[in-house]
Amino acid sequence: MGASNEMIAWNNFVMSADPELFEVGDERRNAAIACLYMGGANNGGLNAFLTNYSDLDAQEVLQSLEKVGANPAADQLREVLAKLGEPLPAANQDERWDKLERLWTDELDDMDVLTTEADESLVAALEAHVSKNLEYYLKASAKE
Repeated sequence: MGASNEMIAWNNFVMSADPELFEVGDERRNAAIACLYMGGANNGGLNAFLTNYSDLDAQEVLQSLEKVGANPAADQLREVLAKLGEPLPAANQDERWDKLERLWTDELDDMDVLTTEADESLVAALEAHVSKNLEYYLKASAKE
């Protein structure tokens, strides 16, 4: 028995989340950024995500979380960014690493794990996005 269309679309979305494929402001770009955030924050923490995705401006990440409707995740990131005290514009990885090394505190270590509420909000928002754009993400598998 084959996978459902929803599962195929979800897998295509997760496996090919690339913000560079879309213009700034496109809902698919916002969803791709939120997907990368979900994966990165769950696999290494918020600090690791901010370091590994240094090519993304942290404010765009925050706005993407808000626009997809992952408000608890946005709230958590907003709090971390506020405690850093300086903006995190797009940069190369060495520049971002150096900046986070300088700004990251022991207090932020306690906030480095994506909360359950934030994670659940991301999953729900991204599932809704994929459902809304089911045909688009199903077509993604036809390209391979």
